[in-house]
Amino acid sequence: MDNMNSPDFRSSQNPFFVILLLAVTVFFGYMFGTLFLDLIFRSFLNNSVADIVFSKDSLGLLIVQGVTSIFAFIIAPGLFSIYWMKISFSDLFESRLNTRLILLTVVLLVIIVPFNSFLVEWNADIKMPDFLSAFEAQAKATELELEELVMSMLSFKSPLMLLLAIFVVGFVPAVGEEFLFRGLIQSAFLKSIRSPYLAIFLVAILFSAFHMQFYGFFPRLMLGLLLGLIYFWSGNLFYSILFHFLNNSLTVIFYYLYNIEVIGANIMDDHTLPYITVIFSFMVTFISLLYFRRITIVETNINE
Repeated sequence: MDNMNSPDFRSSQNPFFVILLLAVTVFFGYMFGTLFLDLIFRSFLNNSVADIVFSKDSLGLLIVQGVTSIFAFIIAPGLFSIYWMKISFSDLFESRLNTRLILLTVVLLVIIVPFNSFLVEWNADIKMPDFLSAFEAQAKATELELEELVMSMLSFKSPLMLLLAIFVVGFVPAVGEEFLFRGLIQSAFLKSIRSPYLAIFLVAILFSAFHMQFYGFFPRLMLGLLLGLIYFWSGNLFYSILFHFLNNSLTVIFYYLYNIEVIGANIMDDHTLPYITVIFSFMVTFISLLYFRRITIVETNINE
């Protein structure tokens, strides 16, 4: 069920050239979405997108995030994939869904949490050498700004706002980023690099670097590897979208529960876990991935 040969596109293209074109496409999609939203805001609210962002209003931030993300990660790359790469969205869902793989995807999401939490804490505590002190200061400042922005965007207490946030923070990035990174970029790399696992690793690096958060780079790299393997082995983007959606949506839900004082700990707070828990999480995740792989192999043999 490995999807090295599907979907097809102009295989003679250099994958880095494809990345460059996609980066330009995403940029123009983001700019178009921003200008479109700015026109709407100025016409009906007498405000600009910048005004909404600086006000740190939760609803405004969610609308800006949702609209710009749809233009940047779904509409623009979708047009690029159809007219340049010759890939349609449906090409990425060709293999039949398997109930066991769906359940195993959910299991993987749960069991990797302690190990990924360890990576989050370890990554956040990295100390730079003196000659990189300027980069360290800038990276930490960027991290604080993004953390404040996220907390402002998710500071609501309304159930309707919760649904909107799940759509904007959970659904849109899951579909858009998986389509872009796994569906398009990973497909391009798999066509051009002899080792599929090297291709998946390179795409995971790009995926993590794209978010421009050094102090979240390694845990996001781990998730990128996991998502890449899930798509490569299954041949169906649904599983990686499901994992990505649940991962983001659970974060939103925990914020909401904290805001309405159902739980007493903010998800942004540090939580040191015992090493035995981290090791167990890693081992069970690894075993679950092997089982995921075994199921896809059996499915491939049955279909042949």
